[in-house]
Amino acid sequence: MIRSHALFFFTLLLTLCASCATIFSGTTQTVSIDSSVQGATVKVNGIAVGTTPFTGSIKKGKDTVITVESPGYSTYQQAMGTSINPLVIGNLFTGGTTSTTIDLLNGAGWEYSPNTYYINLRKPTETAAAFYRDSSEKAFAMHHFGDLQIELEAGDGEHLRALHSIQATNVSYGDFVGHLHNAQPESAVELASLVSAM
Repeated sequence: MIRSHALFFFTLLLTLCASCATIFSGTTQTVSIDSSVQGATVKVNGIAVGTTPFTGSIKKGKDTVITVESPGYSTYQQAMGTSINPLVIGNLFTGGTTSTTIDLLNGAGWEYSPNTYYINLRKPTETAAAFYRDSSEKAFAMHHFGDLQIELEAGDGEHLRALHSIQATNVSYGDFVGHLHNAQPESAVELASLVSAM
């Protein structure tokens, strides 16, 4: 009797866990895409889904390509990074290859990683060196945003000094820090835009 109950519950568990990724995490994922040009068109696999800043639900898949374009700028295209959804591994033990195949085919077996993108669009007239410097400033500001906020409050710090040196303009360090402190950027994108505009 106990054995038949255990077998029943084990069978029920296997049935419930088949296609775990589809059931528990779904076939779509929220993704955020922003760009240096606000209002740029965002396309996913060639289909327009909105404009920057964009946050929305995108069907999961292994070969998803995002495109960001705006008049007067070069079109940017990138394959979205993916990783295997950990729930797929559970399928191998509970549902076998059928449920694993279902999860991988319907997209639920994948996760976008990263799920946030910031695209620096390039003007065709911009030199490669200027674009690289601008992109480096923005990437540094976004990656170290938390540290930069703390240092802005203190008025000095190694990240602020590094960002100033990357910027490579004639703005003095004191004016650089003062401008950023007075502007009080609330997001990494806002900070990156302020630095880029100096």
